[in-house]
Amino acid sequence: MSELLIGTQSSVFLLGHDGNLRQEEGAPSVAFLTRAHEAIMVVTQEGALWRRTGEEGWQLVHEHPVAEDVWALAADARVPGRLYLGVSPALLYWSDDGGANWRACAAIRRIPGYERWTFPPPPHIPPSARCISVWRRAVSIAVRIKARRGKA
Repeated sequence: MSELLIGTQSSVFLLGHDGNLRQEEGAPSVAFLTRAHEAIMVVTQEGALWRRTGEEGWQLVHEHPVAEDVWALAADARVPGRLYLGVSPALLYWSDDGGANWRACAAIRRIPGYERWTFPPPPHIPPSARCISVWRRAVSIAVRIKARRGKA
């Protein structure tokens, strides 16, 4: 069995190939965790972005990379330094420098029906990008949408 990192609201734990579980030193709380090229990236419950590279321990990358609430984190294994954040209201951000700087993909707002996306049912909460998947030459984003009686 390979080593497995497990992120929780209180810390990060390492499940070793021998079956032993140990808490990572200096690890942040975890809302989202992903593998990014040569690092492990974490977004905390508070929205901060952290990185662990090899045995160097956890390092704060950005205290608050975007203003919105983060609902998804992904990395593009083909492009070193490329990260994605999905937020609420539904929008995608990307970074090409390992999370130091972020750009919004505002084109998402031009998808027909965007202004009516809500989740969950009333009281309406803005839609959020919940899942980001990097596949071959495209980035796919799953947005949870509450449709009203067959309408987008």
